[in-house]
Amino acid sequence: MPRTKKSSSRSDPLLFAENGTGVSGRRQKQPPSTSRTISSNASTTSTPLVGKCGHAFIILLPLMACGMVVSILGLLILNFEGGESIQTTSISAALEVYKPYSEIVLLASFAAVLTFAVTAARNIQIAVSMQRGRMAGLNLEQKPGASAYSSSSRVVNTTAALVNVTAYAGFILLIAFKVNQEEPSYAILMHTIGAFVYFGGIAIYGLAHAYLLYQQDQPKYPLLLKWLFIGLSLGVVLCVVVFGVNFRALKALEFEWAAVFLSAIYVGLFSVLFHIDNVDDEIRDFFGKFLCCSGSCCR
Repeated sequence: MPRTKKSSSRSDPLLFAENGTGVSGRRQKQPPSTSRTISSNASTTSTPLVGKCGHAFIILLPLMACGMVVSILGLLILNFEGGESIQTTSISAALEVYKPYSEIVLLASFAAVLTFAVTAARNIQIAVSMQRGRMAGLNLEQKPGASAYSSSSRVVNTTAALVNVTAYAGFILLIAFKVNQEEPSYAILMHTIGAFVYFGGIAIYGLAHAYLLYQQDQPKYPLLLKWLFIGLSLGVVLCVVVFGVNFRALKALEFEWAAVFLSAIYVGLFSVLFHIDNVDDEIRDFFGKFLCCSGSCCR
């Protein structure tokens, strides 16, 4: 009897386990899978698992983080006296005289925690989006402008997320310790470190994120939106540099306020990105691991 050729991918080393194609590029039939996989055509605005309410909550996270930072700036400006303005008063000086100070600390803490979550969600979205582009290429369905999650992009994405989380940890230090605080003895040092970490971090993250965004799928991420983020990131960097150069002379203080404001708007606009490229289920799975151990209760 003639020997029959087995079609199982387990016995054929020439088949790719990732996409079911052979070396010749021919597609192999695979049984339908009930597990959720990353699909190149997953572009709906809501998923059956998370639903519209979950999608709306994810979209609101960046807006809430942005709103709290802007609220802090607003409260400090409303507390100005006499001829004080953002041109003559630094954020540190405005923090010195604000009462009750617990309001600012509470807002800053919530804003930082929300930004941690938003940064992690955006990190996941970039990874999933670029992985979709890679799988589309492996399946010979790559479209013009589709991107691949290369090792360099992975490193930049992870590093950028860590930098932004560290930046907002510095934001908490900046708020928690006043520049004129006498006790504890290290308060002024903590305030200074927090300021350097925060302003340096938001500048670096803005540039790194703009680079990653520019690499993402062109049809789903319009060029105009990319240039908007690039413009905001360059604005943050410009404000940080100008303020840093004039820091000791206490000049160009309005650039300090502008840097914080633009950075908050930058984070707030992530809502647009979360809406146009839906990765709600992946975000839910990630946070489910922290909220309910294995994440099984979130399924």
